[in-house]
Amino acid sequence: MTEMLANKLKEIEKLINSSAEKLQEYRCNKCKDKLFILYKNEQGQTLSKQCECYNQVINEKRLERTQLANKKYEYTFENYKANEEWQKDILNKSKAYVKCPNGWFYIGGQVGSGKTHICTAVVRNIAYLNNMSFEYILFNQKMTELKQMKFEEKEKYQEILNRLIEIDILFIDDLCKFEPTKSDLDILFDIINNRYLNNKICVISSEKFISDIYKIDSATGSRIIEKSSCVLEIEHNENKNYRLKG
Repeated sequence: MTEMLANKLKEIEKLINSSAEKLQEYRCNKCKDKLFILYKNEQGQTLSKQCECYNQVINEKRLERTQLANKKYEYTFENYKANEEWQKDILNKSKAYVKCPNGWFYIGGQVGSGKTHICTAVVRNIAYLNNMSFEYILFNQKMTELKQMKFEEKEKYQEILNRLIEIDILFIDDLCKFEPTKSDLDILFDIINNRYLNNKICVISSEKFISDIYKIDSATGSRIIEKSSCVLEIEHNENKNYRLKG
């Protein structure tokens, strides 16, 4: 009985030590998951700077608060079903854009054809490879939110608008899905024009072709057309709606 008890105690001790080791495991060993690193400048002052992991961690936290929270591990290049030639073309061109993301990325066309999936993969890969920050917005939802804030919470409105203008990569999902109001277009132009002038990346999905965006608003549309180095368009064909295929 004493020997059995001794063995049991050893097992418990081993488990405790194992748990303690796990508690000391960090996602980032450089900053110990604090996101900031302390360093001394030439004058010997102790200062802090963002760790290399900062953008990656903040990006994932932002994504967790969006409609893509449950899809972020599913919406990858590896999981994109490229069974048909048009899908292979989209996948190949998207991967090529990620390697050299000069300009903007625009994909438009058929509902349910994997546009949000491919954009999510594009954005996350560019952000990871280049240590960039990104933000996802569902167009109509974000415009409704901003319009409400514009007059009721001006400071918060400006804070969010500035973030959408200044973030390294802005992913605009379902652009102009519904008929936009003048207020929608005014806010959109403010965002697009500032990002256009400051050479900030936009990744855009829409059920509309890029020429349709120009017809809706030529000022915004012409800037998107000029900046988009990768434009992918999927014909409106229900056979390409994979939501209907289960």
